[in-house]
Amino acid sequence: MDVLRGTDPLAGDWMALVVVLAVGLLGWINVVSPRKWRLLAGTVFGLRLGRQSMRDEVDIQDRTLVALVIMATGIVALFLYQWSVLYGGWPRGLGAWARIFGLCLAIFVGQFLLLRLLGLLFRGDGGSSEYIYTLLLLNVALGVALLPVVALMAWPHQATWRPWISGTGLILLGCMLVFRWFRAVLCGRGSGLSTGYVLLYLCALEILPVALAFQHMRDFTF
Repeated sequence: MDVLRGTDPLAGDWMALVVVLAVGLLGWINVVSPRKWRLLAGTVFGLRLGRQSMRDEVDIQDRTLVALVIMATGIVALFLYQWSVLYGGWPRGLGAWARIFGLCLAIFVGQFLLLRLLGLLFRGDGGSSEYIYTLLLLNVALGVALLPVVALMAWPHQATWRPWISGTGLILLGCMLVFRWFRAVLCGRGSGLSTGYVLLYLCALEILPVALAFQHMRDFTF
């Protein structure tokens, strides 16, 4: 059994620990703030985030929301790490995942700060506040959706399923990105911004950072 685990590229015990910590965090959130699930469901299945929800239920300083964002970023980074090890031949280990996690977190924080800056530059809000909340919640939803994917990919006895599981994860990731960009258009247009400004935002602050991140990950070496 030890020999089989040694040849498995995703047999690191630290991955199981990351998954267990994520599940434990979700259990803690379910106890202390069960309304978060209703908010997440409304964000994913609705087209706009209501002002009542933004005012009463979404607080960027809420420790449960911050914990969920960090957890979701870690799970997304774990999926990207697993996929890159299986198909890209990248370095293995906790350090490689930590580097991907840092890159994902930096992109997310950068988008958040730039959205705040845009909100200050526009005379009006321009939909930036709504989209900040939408960005936070959709990232959390993506992490929750990918949690069973990364757990199955790390399970050593299901290695033959990994191509199907990883394909499912890529579909989830791609659909969430496209949906997020669609929501950006809705937020901007609903706040009176022209289509040109919205498309400029998408190219500069959404599509370009994702493309640069994948370029960095493709050239990822130690």
